[in-house]
Amino acid sequence: MHLACYHVNVYTFIELLSSFASPFFGRKTVIIVKPLNFSNMQFNTIAELRSNKRRPYRNELVFVLGYWVPGDSGGGEFFWNAASTAADDGGVTIQDKQYDCENTGRWIRVITTDKVSVRWFGAKGDNVTSDTLAFNNCAAYIKRASFRRVMF
Repeated sequence: MHLACYHVNVYTFIELLSSFASPFFGRKTVIIVKPLNFSNMQFNTIAELRSNKRRPYRNELVFVLGYWVPGDSGGGEFFWNAASTAADDGGVTIQDKQYDCENTGRWIRVITTDKVSVRWFGAKGDNVTSDTLAFNNCAAYIKRASFRRVMF
């Protein structure tokens, strides 16, 4: 097996393909090793990702430049999990609205750190827009995933 053909990411409770106790984060950590499926797809916003007109490939990796606008710290790398039935939380799990994905298939944020940002969930921090929903969705994710630190 040639390791250059594989992508290794650290996830916490996103997919339980294999798990073990790890002192790295001080809690249960999941390591997923899967073949890369680069699409060279880049989206400006999460809304653009949701309205993607092309059917995603299994384990396809895409990059989103921002949540509302490119560079707003709400973007990141996502992979297509064709088997996922997780609820759309607006930040880590994104449902593709272009296809009949109500039952299966979600974009899952690639998380390689033990930090979570409320900007991933759409917080603007502009003192004009209400960020309540973003904070609530972030807090719910943190509770589910047992994260200890949050970036504001």
